[in-house]
Amino acid sequence: MKTIISLDIGTTVVKTVAFSLLGEELSVFEQPLSLLYPQDGYVEQNPQELLRACEVVLKNAFDSVDKDEISALSMSTQGGSLVPADVNGIATGNLVTWMDARAEDLVETWDKTGVSEQLRQDCGWKPQAGLPLPLIHWFKKYDQELYKRTIRWMSVNDFVVHHLTGEFVSNLSCASEMLLVDLATDNWSDAISSMAGIDKSFLSDIRESTCIVGPLCDEMMTYLGIRKMLPVINGGQDHSCEALALGVKEKGMGMLACGTAWVLNVALHDKNMDLVPDTMDLNYHVIPDTYIASEFLGCYGKHIEWWVSEIAGGLVAGCDRDALYKKFNNRIKKAKLGSAGAIYDARGGRFLGIGPAQDFGDLSRALIEGLVYQVYYSVNRLANMGVPLKELWLIGGASRNALLPQMIADSLGITVRMTSYTHGPALGAAMLAMLATGEATSFEEARMRFKRDDLCLYPAATKYGMYQRLYEKHKEINKDE
Repeated sequence: MKTIISLDIGTTVVKTVAFSLLGEELSVFEQPLSLLYPQDGYVEQNPQELLRACEVVLKNAFDSVDKDEISALSMSTQGGSLVPADVNGIATGNLVTWMDARAEDLVETWDKTGVSEQLRQDCGWKPQAGLPLPLIHWFKKYDQELYKRTIRWMSVNDFVVHHLTGEFVSNLSCASEMLLVDLATDNWSDAISSMAGIDKSFLSDIRESTCIVGPLCDEMMTYLGIRKMLPVINGGQDHSCEALALGVKEKGMGMLACGTAWVLNVALHDKNMDLVPDTMDLNYHVIPDTYIASEFLGCYGKHIEWWVSEIAGGLVAGCDRDALYKKFNNRIKKAKLGSAGAIYDARGGRFLGIGPAQDFGDLSRALIEGLVYQVYYSVNRLANMGVPLKELWLIGGASRNALLPQMIADSLGITVRMTSYTHGPALGAAMLAMLATGEATSFEEARMRFKRDDLCLYPAATKYGMYQRLYEKHKEINKDE
């Protein structure tokens, strides 16, 4: 039975998922990654630990199936992190994650002087402290020793691809998040590279997500115990791969990642930044001529965790986490829409209009309603720019909340879809491999090969108007919306 191995590299976990070409999941192996905090605001990782974790899960995956039946290895990686490396692709320092904050002052200066907005127009991204371009500038200014010994600036994708194949290759969905790609040419920007003092010739070649980068190098073939040349597929950034797996590819189809961080991703077929709300960045999909507008809404999963663990936990002593969440959901169910006048300002992390009239259930519902309206604001901005949302997928821990998905459907007046499948990025990478090796002739054929247990929620027409009236109240505490 032919098999595809997907290597999915997240920020804190590396995993492999083996799939048959009939869509069956054959094995899953995971390896945790450590985070390093050498100074306040620094969030780094050991690049050798990353490579070793990849090797461990790959060895487990290859040993779990018939090695002679493996047809391809495909990649899905986190975006936004930076690996400084020498001319041979050997790391010259720690991997700096997208959570790093050392370049905050630099980005604030860019914001004030108009540099950030110009970069957004050129590359699709407004600079953020933990993304590669600001970090490269920070190293140039404050760590000249590392800057001088670094020849290549790499994403996680091309760093691991080089380890596996010896080739220096990236893809647009990962390269774009380095803030070094010119939207006009779909390639590395001469102007931005020059601004950062980078020799563009030492940036990895940008190729399509479905391209075969090359075969596994001899050293990896020996380590994994395989005898034939095995193609390695370029793959893509994890959110883009997951969007492929869910079928988020038509204009106005969206995906809300609602784990610890809430990020809204919406498919587009135009890269004109004048048509993208200024709160959103524009990345490349793994599907050609398709783009993903994304907005980081906030770490709203932490708001729910704080409320349940600290507040509910203090009220109901002796309950474990699952029991606390059950009580939390039960109390919300009993509360009425509108939370008896209580409002939760998610951006400010505060309750408004509270008093003796509300109980714990009202405040719990107010918190969830406040998070729902942060999604509403972002969706409304898109609609005002001519991109009404047609359908929204929910992924991540909060999507399993008993009420949140239906509340989002009711407030937006659109269909909300969910899946219980948790390896979406790996599944998208496997689909890319099917196209690269000729096992599928279209993205839709590849997606239909894999069956998931999906759930579809439709909006209740009677509640949409009520949510619109509540939205007006929320607007009063979000004057800039």
